[in-house]
Amino acid sequence: AAAPAIAEIRHCVFDEREPIALDLEGDLNFNGKLSLVQVGLRSGKVFIFDALKCPELVSSDQGLRPILESDQVIKVLHDCRCDSVALEFQFQPGVRMAGVRDSQVAFALLARLKNGSNAE
Repeated sequence: AAAPAIAEIRHCVFDEREPIALDLEGDLNFNGKLSLVQVGLRSGKVFIFDALKCPELVSSDQGLRPILESDQVIKVLHDCRCDSVALEFQFQPGVRMAGVRDSQVAFALLARLKNGSNAE
């Protein structure tokens, strides 16, 4: 049932070169369990995948893995440290995200600039 959603996301990121918004939910640590993967498209469409029920949607080459690992696909997340840990350590082999733009980093830099200190 998720195949059409994966196909649509792949078309948007690989054919149309669109960025995606990404958020992961669950117990996001070395030994925890990723439960939900949320993917948002530029069109406003959002997909929510149950990673507990279908972990292969995240970890397989037919699922989200090629999107998550591609440095050609821009993925916008907020504070992705725990998300990255979960993907790396909860799947074998681990999923290593690339092409990430973390809005937490941008927020921290802007806060430093606003407070008058130099962002280094």
